[in-house]
Amino acid sequence: MSFIPDDTPKLTPSLLRAHDTMCPRRLALEFRREPGTKDPVNRSRVRNAILDSIRTWHESGRWPPVRDLCSEERAVVTQAVAWYERRFPDRGVHVELPLEEPTLLPRRGVLLAGWVGLGVIHPDGSHELRQLHWSRAGQPDLMARPEVRLAVLRLAAAGWWERGSLRVTDTDLVTGAQVDAEVEGPEALAPLACWLDEQMGQVRDRADEARTESGAGCATCHYVPRCPAHDVRGSMTSSASALLPGVLSLSPTSFDAWQCCRRQWRDRSLLAVTPTNPPDSPTHGLYLHRLLHQIHRRGSCHDVDHVRDVLAGHGADERTTAEVARHARRCPIGAEAVGHEVEWARTHRGPPVFVTTCRLDAVWAHDGILDVRDYKSGRVIDHRVSEDPRAWLQAWVAAREAAARGLRLRIRYEHLAAEVEEDPEPWEPTDEELVGVEQTLVTTAQEMRAEHEFRGVSDDVVCGRCQYRGGCDDAAVKALPAWPRPADDVPAGAPS
Repeated sequence: MSFIPDDTPKLTPSLLRAHDTMCPRRLALEFRREPGTKDPVNRSRVRNAILDSIRTWHESGRWPPVRDLCSEERAVVTQAVAWYERRFPDRGVHVELPLEEPTLLPRRGVLLAGWVGLGVIHPDGSHELRQLHWSRAGQPDLMARPEVRLAVLRLAAAGWWERGSLRVTDTDLVTGAQVDAEVEGPEALAPLACWLDEQMGQVRDRADEARTESGAGCATCHYVPRCPAHDVRGSMTSSASALLPGVLSLSPTSFDAWQCCRRQWRDRSLLAVTPTNPPDSPTHGLYLHRLLHQIHRRGSCHDVDHVRDVLAGHGADERTTAEVARHARRCPIGAEAVGHEVEWARTHRGPPVFVTTCRLDAVWAHDGILDVRDYKSGRVIDHRVSEDPRAWLQAWVAAREAAARGLRLRIRYEHLAAEVEEDPEPWEPTDEELVGVEQTLVTTAQEMRAEHEFRGVSDDVVCGRCQYRGGCDDAAVKALPAWPRPADDVPAGAPS
């Protein structure tokens, strides 16, 4: 790669997808390419194995064995190469990774970066960009996706594609879903260039190193050390072979996974492996949560006319109407709405250093209390809130916010299903209980740092509902991956 001045800013697909909600300080530092913590990019393990397998198959007709991956990752690779051969059976093409380094646009003074898929040159000389992923939901309009737009601009700028049309395919190698588009020659890139200029302008306008917005994004931020929003000093680093990031991230979901099974925690929180057996999407629960958010954002759940209008506008059925009515009977009247679907973060300065983040369904202030509500639309909670590890993290994160407002803290689980008669007993943690929670989090973070084996718990109940049981060697309940298969059998010679 040619010399690039240190002050050249950089745009990536992830930055463009989140620039309008990202913390302004983080946005400024990422855009300016300021150094931060260097965490392992574990998701590249599966990506590299898939791409290496595909290139070997094009060259030799054989799928090579996959090594140095856990069985859950190998299950993804096996599925991916099977779908690749089904979607792209013609081996007689030239494939390469045309962009492995950031692309400099000298006239705009910006670097374009991010992963780009396979560049394919067909025997007739035509060019194709194959964007490959594994179960990542995307926009239906392929050419509206930032990663595709940047990739097309970069291919043209790098001279890999100089004339003729460019075919773009986007394939989910776990489900087999595929969409394609055609770019009618480099001369047709003017709209994408205008879009890029507009995006850069929006990033520059919002980027502000002096302004911080603490929230869920802190869990993945490389600039937590020395951030004014967090009491952390020094830089945390990880070795190249490490699985854990320099700054650990804890959430109610990841903490609960650690308590249940350390292998499950590794698969989900560290490796970000595609689940072999994902649960059915909780569509009704998500719909109900968003509906309550709309009701409270635009008015009060105690305003009968307002609620009726919102329910009618969202096509609510009898069940949903009853659930909203149940909520209204439990919602505090005249309370100050601190927020709905609130994202808060709190950092332990260390050692060990970790960031805890929580997404809270609703937070109210009333009667000297900071009332944190967790709506439950599925499984009935039959134990005290104070006994739930997920509530421990919510309490530790929210305690700082309560103290800043001079309020007592209360954590409450609110069942929305009309047939559930009793909610579990709310929890108002004492100072001593919060000290105990912090010590539990510290001990857990230390255990995470010391863990190397990540053995599965091998329990019928835990394994029976685990999303990774179709690829786990330790699973007590054996299962096949619940993915759609391209054929009855995996292609001959595919890795296993």
